[in-house]
Amino acid sequence: METKIGEWIEISFEPPFIPPSTLWKQAETLTLTSELESSAISFLKDFTKILNTKDAKKILLATYYRAKDTSEVRYYPYNETDELKSIQGMTKTIGSTWKFNAQKNKFRLVCNQQILEITDHKGEPVITSKKGASIPIYLSRIDGKWVIVR
Repeated sequence: METKIGEWIEISFEPPFIPPSTLWKQAETLTLTSELESSAISFLKDFTKILNTKDAKKILLATYYRAKDTSEVRYYPYNETDELKSIQGMTKTIGSTWKFNAQKNKFRLVCNQQILEITDHKGEPVITSKKGASIPIYLSRIDGKWVIVR
């Protein structure tokens, strides 16, 4: 088969195994609507408030799904104590300087329309701190609620 430069060809890929993750079984298939975008923005405003409490347990609760799923796909046991220490280090360094930019957001469905990526109009994270840190936002809806995913 002869191909030309710039021509797309489809290559099938069958991985020898699929890392364990319940995300793909649990996450709803999304359709971009103004209601979906509005509810995601509302979720992120609340999440930013949680980040600014500096309460490690509240932050862990808000990011629990991402932390647990990431551990599972890395074949590393989830350890709540380690997660809390990591969050405490972040809050000590960054403090309560998190800001959510709700202006000119760009919404993009990825991964079989099960994940909503939210960036600013330049493609940069919408949650940033005065200390230069930022949090890329990937959300899924599981059981009708937004969760932060990897």
